[in-house]
Amino acid sequence: MKQIAFDEHVKIFLTDKADGNMKNPKLDRWVTPSINENRLTLFSAAGLTEEDIALIKVDYSRDDFAVYRWIEEKSDALVDIQVQNLVPSDGLATRCSGVGIFLPLADCMGAVIYDTKENILMVVHSGRHNLEQEGLSKAVQFLQRFGSRSENLIVWLSPSAGRGNYPVLSMGNRSLEEIGRAQLMEAGVTEIFSENIDTTMDERYFSHSSGDTEARFAILAILADVIK
Repeated sequence: MKQIAFDEHVKIFLTDKADGNMKNPKLDRWVTPSINENRLTLFSAAGLTEEDIALIKVDYSRDDFAVYRWIEEKSDALVDIQVQNLVPSDGLATRCSGVGIFLPLADCMGAVIYDTKENILMVVHSGRHNLEQEGLSKAVQFLQRFGSRSENLIVWLSPSAGRGNYPVLSMGNRSLEEIGRAQLMEAGVTEIFSENIDTTMDERYFSHSSGDTEARFAILAILADVIK
């Protein structure tokens, strides 16, 4: 796994195929032994346990794909690791230092947003459905409820499907990253970092469009003071 150089107050971990599958076919709950082991290895590398993790669970049966939740305290996050209590959302945000926000991916883009003044961390699942509904612009608006200002935000964008194999037809045939960058810039964000990796072309990453329908790599983001 790779630790991303982003900001001294935020730690981002990015896995690839070498770290194993991070997705369980059954409701994305880590009960399959091999996947459970993969995830626990990732959490341990970040100094966390399973009980510290908030899972972003996307529900594609919904019509609204720019729904975000605020984690006020650690107990708010822990409902997400219980299958019966999973609350669908496209992103989670928090000031809570005891929570690792976990997002499995395979072609969709993950966005890690950090407010350098308010010390707020947010992770957004930015797939086609979310971006078609101006999801990253709405993420910035969501953070404004908690005192954020666009000029204080920095953003990291994960590997994702490129325009060559996955152009978003409804948005000018652009890639997920191109659309996401445009939405963030329109919202006033100027510091945007990216891995510049096309998951459909780079064999290090699971890609749904390349046939990895039951496998995911993952990102895990936490505030720095929880790192051991």
